[in-house]
Amino acid sequence: MARQARSLPPAAQDVRYGGEPALVVAGHAIVGVGADAKPGPRQLVIDTAAGQEIIVFEVRGRPFPEQRLTIDNPRLVNPEPADLARYRRERAEQDAAYALYKPVRSGLVPVEWPVAGPISSQFGLRRFLNGQPRARHSGLDIAAEPGTPVRAPAPAAVAAVGGYFFNGNTVLLDHGGGPVTMYCHLQRIATPPLRCRIGGRSLDGAVVHAAPVRGRGYWVRPRRLRSKLSMCGLASTASSA
Repeated sequence: MARQARSLPPAAQDVRYGGEPALVVAGHAIVGVGADAKPGPRQLVIDTAAGQEIIVFEVRGRPFPEQRLTIDNPRLVNPEPADLARYRRERAEQDAAYALYKPVRSGLVPVEWPVAGPISSQFGLRRFLNGQPRARHSGLDIAAEPGTPVRAPAPAAVAAVGGYFFNGNTVLLDHGGGPVTMYCHLQRIATPPLRCRIGGRSLDGAVVHAAPVRGRGYWVRPRRLRSKLSMCGLASTASSA
C-alpha cells in the first residue's frame, strides 16, 4: 500500500505513472498498486510548462491472509477445455473494457458504496480452492440479500455486460480518467443488455443491477484506478500523491 499527502504542482499538465496517465482529482494523482507489487520507491512523472518534475513515493509491503474455500462444482476449480475456451473469450471482452480510457467525468468523487453490507472477502486474499492454490482475490466482496439493488457508485458509462463462466452476471462501468469498476455474482441485471454496449448509456446513481445471488455480494475491480477499482488494467489498491 502507499499513501502520500502531497499536492501536485499547480501547473501540472500531464501526470503519468508507469507510462500510463494517472487519474488527477482535486490536485492529487491517484494510481493503482497491485497486491503483488514489491515494496520500494515509485515515481510520478509530471509535465509542466516549465519542464518535467518527478515525485517519488514509497510502496510498503503488507501481509494478505489466506482464504480456503470448498467449491461443490469441480469445473469451477479445474475447468474443462470447453470451459477454458469460454473463459478466454470472456476475459478478452473484460480486458477490452479495462483498457478503455476516456476523459474523467465530472462528479467522479465522492465515490459511494454500491450496496450496504458486510465485507465477506477482502482484496488480495491468497485463495485455495478445494485445497489447490489459485490466483489472489482481486476484488472486494460485499454480502447482501438477494434482490438488493446495486447502484453505480459514481457517474459512468456501461463498458461491458455478460453472464460469465466464473463471475456470473457481471457489469463493468467506465468512470473516465482510468477507473473501471466491476460488479459480479449478480442475481439479475436490471439494465437491458442490448443497451449495455461499449461506451453505452451513462449512469449516475442509477440502479445497474439487482444484487447478489445466494448472498455472495458484488465484486468491485477498480481497472488501473483505471483500481481492477481496475487501474490501468491492473487490479489494485489505490494510492494518492
